Amino acid sequence: GINHVLDAREIWMKIFEDYTNSWYWILIGLVIAMAVSLLFILLLRFTAGVLFWFVIFAVIAVIGYVTDIWLMLPTGVVIEFRSLKRVSCGGREFQHVSLNNIAVPYPMYSPSQTEMGFHIDWR
Repeated sequence: GINHVLDAREIWMKIFEDYTNSWYWILIGLVIAMAVSLLFILLLRFTAGVLFWFVIFAVIAVIGYVTDIWLMLPTGVVIEFRSLKRVSCGGREFQHVSLNNIAVPYPMYSPSQTEMGFHIDWR
């Protein structure tokens, strides 16, 4: 009963004493936080245009990567999935992709995935 009330009062007195002993450190911390925030806002003001275009190009790059669309600008090569040639090697089916005379085998979907409905038909 009364002991808990007295203990709570002592705890609050210690907390208040800590604030009275360290108020200047708290004020210094608030001033430093305000200065850093102002510096961040000023830097953001001057770099907003660069950040805007970076975000635009990053979104385009992520969409291109996720949808697996690769544009090779130096050579002007665009892969069309309809023209891929299927090759059998060791009982497994592969798609044969050639870019600049480089052949890369990509594994086909297994029948279990086809039966489950995960097969993508590029025709």
